[in-house]
Amino acid sequence: MLSDPNAVAGWYARMQHEAKHELLSFDRPPYVSASFDPYESVVLARGVDWRAIYTIASFDEGATWDEVAELARQGEQARITAELPVKLVIADGSTALVSLGLEPGRVDALVTHSAALVAALRELFEFHWARSLPLPAARDRFDTAVPPTWGPRDSALRAATAEEQALLALIATGAKDDVIARQLGISPRTLRRRSQDLLAELGASNRFQAGVEASRRGWV
Repeated sequence: MLSDPNAVAGWYARMQHEAKHELLSFDRPPYVSASFDPYESVVLARGVDWRAIYTIASFDEGATWDEVAELARQGEQARITAELPVKLVIADGSTALVSLGLEPGRVDALVTHSAALVAALRELFEFHWARSLPLPAARDRFDTAVPPTWGPRDSALRAATAEEQALLALIATGAKDDVIARQLGISPRTLRRRSQDLLAELGASNRFQAGVEASRRGWV
């Protein structure tokens, strides 16, 4: 068991350096190291398959949208969800680093090589991965001066635009409008207008119906 922040950060760096095939991670606060880890770029460049699930709180306290967009460009597969039960990193299906508590200012974590426990933690990751939404790297496309390209309203078969995917992903987490607007770099008023446009595009009267229709179309 680890209770020193430096020891936890050290293990995290070690797992990145030693990973040969795959890294899986739950990204959520509290954090013990810099949110934008320069090692990840090196790991991705080696061809390691990196999948990360973020929460809305990740962007309030840790990563920035631009950082995640850059990592996506380098090969990270990212998804977003409302909440995650633990902090977690799994390397090559053989080593796991998992938090034992989430109290701010306190670090309790476990490193394990137990095949059974690592397998169980991987199932936990896959459970949340399947229920999370892809996180489009599209914040810079939300220009408050230029209306977004929502696409033709007479076609229910077209693909979603990056703007629509980003908005749907954040709405689906249950985040409040001010949080979504902040992450997209737009005003709450602009967010409300674009949300209304999206609901109209989907023929929905509320966000729940919009989510159902977006899923039916394969937009999320």
